[in-house]
Amino acid sequence: MSPIVIAIDPGTRTHGVVVYRDREVVSASKDATTASVCSILWSAHILRRSRPVILTVERISAMGIAGNDVVHTAEISARFVELAHRIADSDPDGHPVHPVHVYWLRRWQVLAMLAVSGAKGSKDSAVRRAMIEEHGGAKSIAVGTKAKPGPLYGVTSHAWQALGLARATIIGRATGQIDPCAPISTQETT
Repeated sequence: MSPIVIAIDPGTRTHGVVVYRDREVVSASKDATTASVCSILWSAHILRRSRPVILTVERISAMGIAGNDVVHTAEISARFVELAHRIADSDPDGHPVHPVHVYWLRRWQVLAMLAVSGAKGSKDSAVRRAMIEEHGGAKSIAVGTKAKPGPLYGVTSHAWQALGLARATIIGRATGQIDPCAPISTQETT
């Protein structure tokens, strides 16, 4: 049984979020508020009754001096991961459940697992192209139209990066390149 993946690309005020299952986007938001992301994360508590759940968040890496926006985004990212661990460790009221796995991946890990590290131009565009290629090869197939939606219908803006994070997490798990992250208190600092 394939897991449901909830992937979050954190930002300073809004966040890209994708819920992904069986190679199809179930829902996507390019500008979810912090409160709505927390609600989506809490839905994992119920989703785990039907199948395994993966909660994955992009971890911020600062190159050189980090400004306030980078620091704020890093704090929000950590809040999401801490909430994800709380959900993973919560008691689902005696119901049989599947596990919840939590991942916190840096951007370079996502790019490496999607094999777009050396891509020319924007890394965001490279992730978008890789996702379209993997889900049908052409935008008309992968995204589709309102009348004939494809598996990625509704993915826009920052949701593309969240989708790339979801796929990178699935690839990393399958190839043994990543392990679920430890709780924040024991997380490495580099």
